[in-house]
Parts: sequence; structure tokens; C-alpha cells
Amino acid sequence: MATNNAINYDIPAHAATFSAYLSTTSVGAIGNGSITALPFDIATINENSVYNATNGYFTAPVSGNYLFECSIGFGSLTVAAPQSITGQIVLGINGVTNQRNRDYSQPNSIASSGICIIKGIFIVGLSAGDTVHIGITLIGEGANVSDILANVTTFSGYLIY
Repeated sequence: MATNNAINYDIPAHAATFSAYLSTTSVGAIGNGSITALPFDIATINENSVYNATNGYFTAPVSGNYLFECSIGFGSLTVAAPQSITGQIVLGINGVTNQRNRDYSQPNSIASSGICIIKGIFIVGLSAGDTVHIGITLIGEGANVSDILANVTTFSGYLIY
């Protein structure tokens, strides 16, 4: 077992817990209807190095069921009506973000304030070596360009069993 020196507890060899966030706002990062993969560049927890902060991919160390959670902060939205834009979070598995039979999407209405945070929770079965990443898209009037906000845009996950 490895030891986490920060809080002095033993980490099991199969542990797969991580938490990461986006440290810098991405200005004009997303277009209308296109899927954008997000690299959450700062990992605050990364047991057994299961998360790659450079490319935003989690790699399952063992087969099992995993829970993933993400929050995406959108800013600089131009909205004609409170319900005219839908944000969608897409869970990509093994590099595929548009394979509908493997993706889970959570649509959320975006308020007319120009700023919105949407959240998604996913439970998926993975095999050892499978990778997972988060993709996002905006659909609807005024969704041509949006900023992705730093510090409130997060991605985390862990092995359930």
C-alpha cells in the first residue's frame, strides 16, 4: 500500500479516487452544438495517479463500477429568453464523446443572467484500463460562444466496488 504523506493514511493498491478543477477561465471556448473535451488541469486528490491533469482523462486501475461527478461553469452567455439555451454534459469513454449508446447526457436550462453552472453525476461500469473524460456542449439561441469558468468547473470520481 502507498502512503499519502499529507494526511498519513494507507491507500489501497486498487484505490481510484480523484478530484480536479479548471484553474483558468477559457474565453470563447465552446461553440453552438459542438462537443468540447475539458482538461481539468489541477488535481487536488489523485490516489494512485488515476487522473491525468494534462489531458483530463481518468484511467480505471481495476474493473468495477465508478461514480463520476462534474460541475461546469458557463459565462458570457447571450440569452434572448431564460429557456433558450441548453447545456449538456457528455461522459466520454475510451476517447469517444459522441457514441450515443455509451454516453450519458444531462441537459440543464441556462438562466438569462449570462452565467450558469450545470452538474452531472454518472455511474458506469468500466474495465481495467478504460478511460473516462468529460465533454460539454451548448445548444440553442445565443449559444454560439461561451466562456468556461475557472474554479467552479470540476470533475471527480471514485471506484464504488
